[in-house]
Amino acid sequence: MGYYCIGSFLVMVMRMVSLGFDLEPRFAKNGEKKPPKVISPPSFMEYVGYCIFPCTSVFGPFLVFSEHMKFLDPSPIVCTFAKLLS
Repeated sequence: MGYYCIGSFLVMVMRMVSLGFDLEPRFAKNGEKKPPKVISPPSFMEYVGYCIFPCTSVFGPFLVFSEHMKFLDPSPIVCTFAKLLS
């Protein structure tokens, strides 16, 4: 009965795991340490919003957390275009 939403749960688990990897420091091929992709852990609401983001949970592409936050942040081009329309 619950097998209809298995794909969505798999995407949600994949996002949780990728956020864990993004919070850890990375190492380059020459052995030097690089800073993590995500500097500070997200708040609870950012985390839940990332895990169940409806635009990409079922059909859309996979987004890492930093791309998700860029997607939610209104860009200056969109704001300028909105001002031109009003």
